[in-house]
Amino acid sequence: MHSRRDFGWTDLLGSQHKERVQPWLVVFVVRALEYVERQAMRLHVRVAPPPLGADDAVFGESVAKVVGHDAVAGVFISDSPRLWNDTLLTLAKWVPRYPEIPFTIAATNFVMRHWAVVRNSADILADASNAEFRVGVARGDSAVRDVGLKPQPISEFINSFEQFVGAAGEDHRATPTLIATNGPKLMRYAGGHADGVIVQIGVEEGIVKEAVDHIRAGAEEAGRDPSEVSIILSTLFIDPDYDEAVVEQIMARKYGAISQRDPQILQKMGIPVLPPLEGYVDLAHTDEDHDLPADPGAVREFRERYFIPGAPADAAALFRRLEQIGITEAYLMDLGHNAPPDAAIGFIEDMVTAG
Repeated sequence: MHSRRDFGWTDLLGSQHKERVQPWLVVFVVRALEYVERQAMRLHVRVAPPPLGADDAVFGESVAKVVGHDAVAGVFISDSPRLWNDTLLTLAKWVPRYPEIPFTIAATNFVMRHWAVVRNSADILADASNAEFRVGVARGDSAVRDVGLKPQPISEFINSFEQFVGAAGEDHRATPTLIATNGPKLMRYAGGHADGVIVQIGVEEGIVKEAVDHIRAGAEEAGRDPSEVSIILSTLFIDPDYDEAVVEQIMARKYGAISQRDPQILQKMGIPVLPPLEGYVDLAHTDEDHDLPADPGAVREFRERYFIPGAPADAAALFRRLEQIGITEAYLMDLGHNAPPDAAIGFIEDMVTAG
């Protein structure tokens, strides 16, 4: 993209017209160029891999729905081997079929997959794509807990991450690497060492700003320009066509999941944290009702403050404010963890229209 530094505004009109340019036209051209230069938040949809044992044509059908929707910047895909078919194998089939779509893995981990395996797969998949291909990595949460393992300690994760980045093949396309984390220590590290940071912390502006500040501080401490680091917000929205009774059941489980995984977020909101369950239960993805002792008022407040607003105009206004805070990208996840992306695509387009 050109900028005003690359050429004079009269070059747009041709040198033979320089003497006849009107002042109003100068203002129009300059403002138009400023608009083009301004970075707007990129909005993506999350598409889950096929459910465990299902035909992966389901994933291909979902990805195909993104084609032709200019408001949708790309596809984010999860990675959890007890929930879905293998993410890397799924992408190996579908990235070559849709090379024009930017894909981001959000996120894999170095507990279930050795960093060298992820490195090799990332290089191969990036080479198969004509668009940007990114890999998000994390310490591991439900993916590792579901098989009785523990998330990687921060020091071990950093060691694995640095080996992963250092082993990038010179003969392959560059693969931007993201770190997914909700903790301040790793946010600062990611700001200094990753191409981008994924956070899933709700949409409360004060909490989002705190995360952005950690990431930018980490970039500055490492001598980087903070604007070079993508800050990506993982967000949840509710398909308006869902039955409200079902939404309330799922919402209580999501509230329980955040109580288990990120209680500090609820504490910052002043929302009570549910007591831990006996043993690990993946409340974020289960379809079973666990009779959680959740106060309905607390669940409603959690819904209002953690999820995207239901009206596209309100959501568009929220995203504009989050962009001003420093969020550069966001991806939308449906409340239903295996839902196709149709509703998310439609919601993004409605937001763009409303915004």
